[in-house]
Amino acid sequence: MSRRLPRSLLQKFSPFERLSINQLNTVQQYCKTVTVAAGHIVLRPRDTTQHQCFLVSGAIEVRLSFEQRTSFHQGSPECRRPLNHLLADHGFIRAQSNCKILMVESGVIDNLVVPGHPEAYGIADLSDQRRAEPADWTEAFLRSSLSRALAPRAAVELLRELEEVEVCRTQRVVTPQTGGDYFYILKQGRARVIFDIFGPQRGEFIDLRPGDYFGDESLVSQAQQNATVVMKTHGMLMRLGREQFDRLIRPALVNSIDTQKVSTLMDSGAKQIQKMDVRFSVETRSNRQRDRIDVPITHLRKRLKELQPRLTYIVGPENDCRSALGAYMLRRAGFDAYHLVSENKLTANS
Repeated sequence: MSRRLPRSLLQKFSPFERLSINQLNTVQQYCKTVTVAAGHIVLRPRDTTQHQCFLVSGAIEVRLSFEQRTSFHQGSPECRRPLNHLLADHGFIRAQSNCKILMVESGVIDNLVVPGHPEAYGIADLSDQRRAEPADWTEAFLRSSLSRALAPRAAVELLRELEEVEVCRTQRVVTPQTGGDYFYILKQGRARVIFDIFGPQRGEFIDLRPGDYFGDESLVSQAQQNATVVMKTHGMLMRLGREQFDRLIRPALVNSIDTQKVSTLMDSGAKQIQKMDVRFSVETRSNRQRDRIDVPITHLRKRLKELQPRLTYIVGPENDCRSALGAYMLRRAGFDAYHLVSENKLTANS
């Protein structure tokens, strides 16, 4: 497209108003506006997989059947979201007046618009927490992959420094678009994680039990939360502040390396290296490399079973918070992994 659409136009719609400037710059590359004359079709179900459509101006009619017809206009609350959500698997949307439609490639929505950016990925890895419930929350947590990745002394110190917080039924412990300030372990009661409808989990929920944890990924990525955590019952939480998390957990699970040391490792043959890029597919599609696997950060958790434990994973891109999160997720799952940083940053952090 010859001319980029203004960011201010994108920010009128949800979920684009949540994005950073860099993310909006990426979205701008994969969107366009089209004019649809009055009486013509704006959207059919078969079109919804290719683009997400937003009403910039004009009025539309959503027709699900001869009897089911609803009119909307630019400015209607329903039109702040993609028009796609107004359609079922039948029917169509027709322009009642001349309309301007913003069209965004669906892949961009799926990969980039994970609320809070670095998508997000801000709540927890619960894949290893679906188990028979032990009698004690401490026992349950110590069985988790995160605890097993810590040195015994660090795990003991972590438990000792946890702060107990009483919570009430229906209380929201975590809300979307807020920064992560604490790492939480559920001590008593029941809680539920409800993911945002625009994220990769698409509105799914996960129930938490004593010993389950959350909040760690947001602390690592320094991203906003992408889900709601609400108490289903009265209960107790144990929490650890950011400073304590950075002292006790981060050093064990977030290890960095620069390109020079990667080259040295590869030349020596001391380790079998596999490079991994966790950027979104729209960012890597024009820069494929044979010696690198591309695993968007939002898909990494689901693809852990495909990875080889004998390899050492170098996670890029360089100096990106998504790389740090990717290395954290890999180490927490038992893999040998490092995130790539520039030499001067590695020296500054050492």
